Amino acid sequence: AASKDEREAVLGTLWFQVANYAIRPWPWILVALASLLLYPSLEDPEMAYPRAMVDLMPAGLLGLMLASLVAAFMSTLTSYINLSAAYVVNDLYRPFIAPDRSERHYVAVGRLASLAALAIGITISFFTDSISDLFLLLLTLGAGIGLVYIARWFWWRVNAWSEIAAMIASSAIGFLLGMSPRWGGPTFPFAAQVMINLVGSTVLWVAVTVLTPAPAMAKLVEFYRRVRPPGWWGPVREAIGDEAQAPAARTARLKQGLWLWFLGVVFIYAALFGSGKLLLLEWGWGFFFAALAILSGWALARQLTRERVEQLLG
Repeated sequence: AASKDEREAVLGTLWFQVANYAIRPWPWILVALASLLLYPSLEDPEMAYPRAMVDLMPAGLLGLMLASLVAAFMSTLTSYINLSAAYVVNDLYRPFIAPDRSERHYVAVGRLASLAALAIGITISFFTDSISDLFLLLLTLGAGIGLVYIARWFWWRVNAWSEIAAMIASSAIGFLLGMSPRWGGPTFPFAAQVMINLVGSTVLWVAVTVLTPAPAMAKLVEFYRRVRPPGWWGPVREAIGDEAQAPAARTARLKQGLWLWFLGVVFIYAALFGSGKLLLLEWGWGFFFAALAILSGWALARQLTRERVEQLLG
C-alpha cells in the first residue's frame, strides 16, 4: 500500500539497503578514527564519541545532536517494546492460546508483554560491560532466526510454530552462549556463537515444522497464487492444478531472482567499501570498488524494469 507497484517497492527496499549499509556507517567510522588521534589515552573508548561532540560542535548543533540521539533512543526503544508485544499477542497468544477473547483482553495482555520485554532488557543490561558487548549479544540472540524467514518462501511446510520455535531457540541458545563465561563455562568466540546458534536453532525449528500440522491448504493456495514462490511447493501446485507454472518457468524465475540477489549484494558491498576507501584516501581500491558499484548498479537497473519485475513477481 505504501508503493505504487511492485517495482517501486523493490526500488524502495534497495534504497534502504544502500542508505543503511553503504552510507550511514561512514560518518560514525570517521569520527571513531579521528578520536584515535584526538584522544589517544582515553580510558573508555565508548566516551570518544560524546567527548568529540562536546569539544568540536558549537552549542546550537550540540543541543540538536543531543535531542536527535535521545529521540532515536526513545523511538528505537518503543518500537522494540511494541514489536515484542505484537509478536506475543498476534502471533502466539491470540491464535493459539486464547482466540476468542475481547479486544480489551488482548490490549491488557499486550501491556503485560511490553512490561515483560522491558524487564528482560533491563536484566540483560546488568550482565554486559559495554555497548559493544550488548550489540554482539543482540546479534547472537537473533542468529538462528533468519533462516526460517527465508525458508518460508521456499518450503510450503513452514508454519507459525516454525517461527515461534526459531525465536525461542535462537534467544535461548544465544543467551546461554553469551552468558557462559559468567557462569564458569567456556568462552566462545563471536563467530562460533553465531554458527552454533544457527545450527542448533535450525535443527530445532525444522523438527518442530515436521512435527506440527502444515498451514491450511486454502491459505497456501491463496499465497501461492499471489506470490508464485519457487522451491518446494509441490502439494500446493497440485492443489491448484492447471494454474501452476511449468517447471521450466519456475526454474527461470528462480535463476533470475538469484541473479538479482547477487547483483544487489555486489552493488551494496562495493558502494560500502568504495566510499570508505575514497574517504580514507586509498585511491586505488576506492576507484576499483566505485567502478564495481557503478557496473553492478547499472546491471541491476537494467534488470529492474517494470516489465521484468512484474514477470519475476508473477
